[in-house]
Amino acid sequence: MNIQETREYKAHKHSIYNREELEKSSRIGCFYCLEIFDNHKLITDFCDGGDTGLCPFCSIDSLIGNASGYEITKTFLHGMNEIWF
Repeated sequence: MNIQETREYKAHKHSIYNREELEKSSRIGCFYCLEIFDNHKLITDFCDGGDTGLCPFCSIDSLIGNASGYEITKTFLHGMNEIWF
């Protein structure tokens, strides 16, 4: 399978301009530091004009929430990390 056909590759578009999606998510993960958390209120820093959330643990713009339609697990985040970092 071509890497661009993987769910981990396709999910990346949900890591930018994602403030609204993060606020609707009950489970959020960072595919840089692999932290998973349940409260979007932990996200206090944003970039891209306030539209892209920064991880409260590592300050990288690599957050994705389950409102994206993807299940947020360590395995999934690790797969994204391998592609993007």
